[in-house]
Amino acid sequence: MHAIIDVGSNSVRLMLGSGERTLSKSIATTRLGEGLAVTGRLSEKRIADTLEAINIFIDKAVSFGVSLENVFIFATESVRSASNGGDFVNAVYELSGIKIDVVGGELEAKLGFNGAYSGGAVAAVVDIGGASTEITVGDADGIIYSCSRPIGCVRIRDRCGEDEGAITEYVDDVISSYGDIPNVDRAVFVAGTASTVAMMCLEEDVYDASKVQDLYVTKDRLCELTAIVKNTPLSIRSNIKGLPEKRSDIIYGGMALVKAILERLGLNGFYFSDRDNLEGYRDHIRKEGRLKD
Repeated sequence: MHAIIDVGSNSVRLMLGSGERTLSKSIATTRLGEGLAVTGRLSEKRIADTLEAINIFIDKAVSFGVSLENVFIFATESVRSASNGGDFVNAVYELSGIKIDVVGGELEAKLGFNGAYSGGAVAAVVDIGGASTEITVGDADGIIYSCSRPIGCVRIRDRCGEDEGAITEYVDDVISSYGDIPNVDRAVFVAGTASTVAMMCLEEDVYDASKVQDLYVTKDRLCELTAIVKNTPLSIRSNIKGLPEKRSDIIYGGMALVKAILERLGLNGFYFSDRDNLEGYRDHIRKEGRLKD
């Protein structure tokens, strides 16, 4: 048995597994990266919320029968870019005795690709997080392009609010920095923004991985949903079927980023994958010999 905890910029996620099987996933929205784009630091409030979520998830893993030696924690853009990211790493170690693995952008992209790619045609795996977005292209022979940039749904909200012009300018500027992305046959999106769009397409409020796995979302449908979000006041936006209240204030910018990436890739839609960097990280540490179950 093993447990892997992903400390992201918007949420903390727990995956419980056995061998190569994923048994369950849980999520807690803590907004660790909130304000990072403005201050360059993690706020004390968000650090406290995230530490609490990590502690709850460790207790859950142990009660599930996972030994502490098989509990692994990794963190991404918010922790690696914050000026006090090291303090956060130390706080987690003092709390749990577990040292966080702060992964770099290149490895983060690889983890997402290895978790989501299911074979076949040349594909782009796109991981839109709260503070960074990874685009990785590859096929059955391996990765041929990978790039991580510090843009995500929380960063867009912090910098631009819901000003359409400001979002477009910011997103276009960052998208151009991805350089020459190879031609792809399909795009597979992972993580919270894409899963929220998938749930909105299905008009489902309760997340069910079996329903959203490999769901295809057209760009036209994405644009329809984006308009609905934009025209719905924030105070009642969570009434939209499939849109969680804790994502209602960051989803608009995230959806704009999805559309811009699809246009850059020259595609008319994307597939969603529930398999993502959690599964990718499991494969990574197993190959390194750190996970043995």
